[in-house]
Amino acid sequence: MSTTSEASRERILRAAGLIPLGFAPSGGGIKPFQAWKYVISGAVVPDAVVEDGKDDNLEEVDRQWWKLAKSHGVVSDDGSFLISVTGEGASLPWAIVRASSDSRLAQTLTAYPGEPEFVAMARDGHVVLGVTSEEDCTWLVCIVPKQTMV
Repeated sequence: MSTTSEASRERILRAAGLIPLGFAPSGGGIKPFQAWKYVISGAVVPDAVVEDGKDDNLEEVDRQWWKLAKSHGVVSDDGSFLISVTGEGASLPWAIVRASSDSRLAQTLTAYPGEPEFVAMARDGHVVLGVTSEEDCTWLVCIVPKQTMV
């Protein structure tokens, strides 16, 4: 694991308003690449879709993400969760983070400007919540992983 990649990911997470707390190779036996596979599977059905083109679409992605994260228990009582970001960060272990009052995930955790791409997971691995940019919209996908996959 590259120190440059870790430092770059930490800068990105801080820019998104997240507080890095450390890292974990897996959460409940699920590694980041496995969670990404769940989220980008051809059989996946989104839990929420936010259309592109509106001035506030990234804010709406954040609103929908927090709504799903809270209702599915992605964020623990202390505000922490696991996250994997696109690009170099996708090959790193899970980052353990805590949200802050100014967290703006969709605006910062992007593959390209305006195209949010990240996967979060509850620290115990019971649920994955991914955000992916599609052709003209952003999908939010909540998945209960098969705990047998490691």
